[in-house]
Amino acid sequence: GLAQGLEWVRECRGRGFDFPLSINLSPSTLLHPSCVQWVEEALRKNEIAPAQLTLELLETQDFDQGMVDEAITQLERLGVKLAIDDLGSGFSSLKRLASLPFDVIKVDQAMVRDIFSEPLKTLSLIRTIIQIGYDLERVVIVEGVENESILEAVALLGAHYAQGYALACPMPKEQLVSWVGQPRKPVPTGNPLRTYLGALAHHWRYMQRVGKRREMGSQMALEACPLTHFLREKGLEGAAVAQWHAQVHETNLAGIRQEASDRLKDWLVEQVRAEKNV
Repeated sequence: GLAQGLEWVRECRGRGFDFPLSINLSPSTLLHPSCVQWVEEALRKNEIAPAQLTLELLETQDFDQGMVDEAITQLERLGVKLAIDDLGSGFSSLKRLASLPFDVIKVDQAMVRDIFSEPLKTLSLIRTIIQIGYDLERVVIVEGVENESILEAVALLGAHYAQGYALACPMPKEQLVSWVGQPRKPVPTGNPLRTYLGALAHHWRYMQRVGKRREMGSQMALEACPLTHFLREKGLEGAAVAQWHAQVHETNLAGIRQEASDRLKDWLVEQVRAEKNV
């Protein structure tokens, strides 16, 4: 797989496309005495810079962690990029994540799977890992981004990249060059908001920031908030949900603001759960 992938990267470079390559590396292959040699020879043969190759590593308890750490360090010295795959599905400790030379953190799609049934819990978990990535200066990729709602939400949560059917389906390598040249819808930025899940992610993040700042003067003006325009487009300008939203932005009483926020949040959660069945 490594040989075929790097050969294809070299062919594409000759056609004017400078693609990087990511490939899964199983723990058993990682611990093989010749692993680093295989990678180094494949890069040299195809004249590919090590930084263009990312090896995605899935940790497992079936192998001695001291040996795994040493093998990872050897690959890091080679100059390739390293990704910890499926974070959230295994046993990886934060200490190991901080101490090992990973360049990329991939959020496991199993964590994203419950985003419509348990939206607040899922948004919180994803945001926590994204924040860890920022703090450790790692790139974060969220897997399992299957539709526009999830794409908008993870973008608002601050993910660097996403992976899933909302962006592209798996395809034969021959199709990738033509796919790159096709026009695609821009990734949602949250302004304007497009989906109820995106609206919930926006409101949840906004209230986190307000809670940290703790002063009224730092609040966003109601008319400047993307959620104002989202509710207006949904024909809800005079509804109770719009009144709760106005209180979030305009009251200077923390208790009233929090109660309005909770009502707005609960209402958005109901819409997200209903969105799952559409």
